[in-house]
Amino acid sequence: MRKISMKLTMILFIIIFSFGCDIKSNVYSGEYYENDGKYYYVSNNKLITGVISKYHPSGGLHYELELKNGFKDGKEVHYFTTGNIIDLKEYKKGVLNGRSIEAHILSQRIIEKGYYLNGKKSGKWELYYDNGKLKEKITYKKNKVVKSTKFNMNGDIIN
Repeated sequence: MRKISMKLTMILFIIIFSFGCDIKSNVYSGEYYENDGKYYYVSNNKLITGVISKYHPSGGLHYELELKNGFKDGKEVHYFTTGNIIDLKEYKKGVLNGRSIEAHILSQRIIEKGYYLNGKKSGKWELYYDNGKLKEKITYKKNKVVKSTKFNMNGDIIN
């Protein structure tokens, strides 16, 4: 069971990474600022359209953010120094809209994954213990919990 969980986690990270490979056009790594949810170039105060990239001191990718007319529009991805994904969120016109995946800072395993629709949690979400085992399944509708099932560390239902 653990091997299957590890394989699924690895497959998920590969899929996320492969989707991330298409966001390299119009990459911007200069100075920018954020004001009221919009991102601007420091040099000319114009709204940014493209991808902002930041790097770890070691040189590895730390952060990528897709922008359109200054708004988050596409993927926002943070990376560990190892290159693994810390978190991934998708946006449409500055609003969370799409996948949301978060990894534990120490174990680098997924601890939460789900979906946003127009800024609200929607559909099935899964939360995991630090060891990668399923902790809770939650179903949301317009940011409200409609169903929740919790599991103990052995995988037994506890509610």
